[in-house]
Amino acid sequence: MPHLINLLFCNIVFLSGSANAQVQSIYSKAYGINTNPAVIFIHGGPGYDSQNFEISTAQALADAGFYVVVYDQRGQGRSAVATDPKIYNYKTYAEDLKSVIELYKVKKPVLLGHSHGGTIALKFDQYYPGLAKSILLVSAPVDFWASLQSIHANCADKYKAAKNNAALKQLDVIFLALNGKALDPMQEIQNTGLAFQQGLQCGLYQPKHPTVESIALNQKVAKSYVKVAQENIIYPMGNFIIYEKYTHLDMTAFVEKNANHIFGIYGQDDGLFTPALRNTIETTLAGNPSAHRFQLIKNSSHNIFIDRQEQFIKAVQQAVIN
Repeated sequence: MPHLINLLFCNIVFLSGSANAQVQSIYSKAYGINTNPAVIFIHGGPGYDSQNFEISTAQALADAGFYVVVYDQRGQGRSAVATDPKIYNYKTYAEDLKSVIELYKVKKPVLLGHSHGGTIALKFDQYYPGLAKSILLVSAPVDFWASLQSIHANCADKYKAAKNNAALKQLDVIFLALNGKALDPMQEIQNTGLAFQQGLQCGLYQPKHPTVESIALNQKVAKSYVKVAQENIIYPMGNFIIYEKYTHLDMTAFVEKNANHIFGIYGQDDGLFTPALRNTIETTLAGNPSAHRFQLIKNSSHNIFIDRQEQFIKAVQQAVIN
């Protein structure tokens, strides 16, 4: 998830981790009554965790009539450090999600996939078709390269408007490197991290006009957030780039083919998407407009459940009842 990428991927030693990793313990927690419709929150990253959702929104969503399960993915957040680089793949992550579903004994859960968590939800649906009732993509890139290009376009517009030529030049250098045909994995890791940092630097992941409620929720998250192991931040993205070609992953064809049970909730101010890219996702989901298959939340960016929590919960309710 872009807002957590606060370091340069200059320390690449994590790619040579131990090949003898043991079974990792995975942090998880449930909220609400287990007879209510089940929603499993899948956090973004790679290299983040579910704390911002858990602290801000899990109980509120449970109070709205859902059984809410959160977990930190293997080798991320509060789950155990995973030094074997080969566990960072979608098959393993799908198996872990299946284990969480079995642990809480939920049937036909709705998968609430935030950012990269949306990809994990889609991959789970590939490996285990029919186990999930539906998938809600929340601020989730469908075509990762297109979202990276959106960072470039949106930041460039801001830098040009501010006549910040130095920042614009730095931005262009990073994306010129990412476009290189002979880019080696180490360069790709570092420049992908730098690209997400550019998004942070030019404010792409914050709403243009934060509400009083969102400011309070962000303060609550900041106050309660538990520091996690550094390895759980720096290992995942690099290894997903190496083993799963994360930077150029495109799930558009899968979403289009399975759009009957996939929904989208996106923030209008989210800089991971140009308006054109967001329209492409909406068109891909298509379906009956009255089914709320795609919902655009105004005055919200990447963390919709914090930026506009009430509207987010209503959007989830509308999607789940279809």
